[in-house]
Amino acid sequence: MTHLAGRQPVETPLVELRQVARTFGRGRAAMVALHEVGCTVLQGDRIAITGPSGSGKTTLLHLIAGLDKPTAGEVRWPEFGGNPLDHPGEVGLVFQGASLLPALDVLENVALPLLLADRPYGEAVTRARAALEQAEIAELAQRLPEELSGGQAQRVAVARALAPAPRLIAADEPTGRLDTRHALAVVDLLVRAAGELGATLLLATHDPRMAERLDRCWEMRDGTLNEVTA
Repeated sequence: MTHLAGRQPVETPLVELRQVARTFGRGRAAMVALHEVGCTVLQGDRIAITGPSGSGKTTLLHLIAGLDKPTAGEVRWPEFGGNPLDHPGEVGLVFQGASLLPALDVLENVALPLLLADRPYGEAVTRARAALEQAEIAELAQRLPEELSGGQAQRVAVARALAPAPRLIAADEPTGRLDTRHALAVVDLLVRAAGELGATLLLATHDPRMAERLDRCWEMRDGTLNEVTA
């Protein structure tokens, strides 16, 4: 079993994985994505999850964020009182593609998760504008997704994740489709915003230049997890 306890916890862990395994498919077609992984995430952690494609980093991130369930083992969220996705706004998700709705302008895209969480319209718009300011793209509020560059669209996706003021930000290869300059800008935005919100940040990336921006680094290799030390 691979186990990462990290620092000695001084508070209730945000997320704990205990001997977690995840297998996709059955029989000869089964693919083991994670092998008995254990790790602890504390409030305020900034962790990069690195490794090549197919190493299991996306699976690990999805399990931590509550998007997936393990085949074996246990995922616990002590500070959330259960899966955080059951509490809208607690987790901010950023994916490789910006996944903006083409019929909505930027402000509407950022406000949408708040409206789906039954926040009042005025509050949703106010929070969306504040998130766009935080992402330094307030001038894009009335543009449609088709009018944005790749870097702009991904910053909008980050703003959408930040608008509810989440306690956990989970970003899965958010810079995979960007050039280096725009990629670094997106990662720096995530790190800065996490600090301003007091949120935990988990960033899955195959790029060591992005991982260097975070405080800690976990490396996935063939479904096993190890912490990289300087």
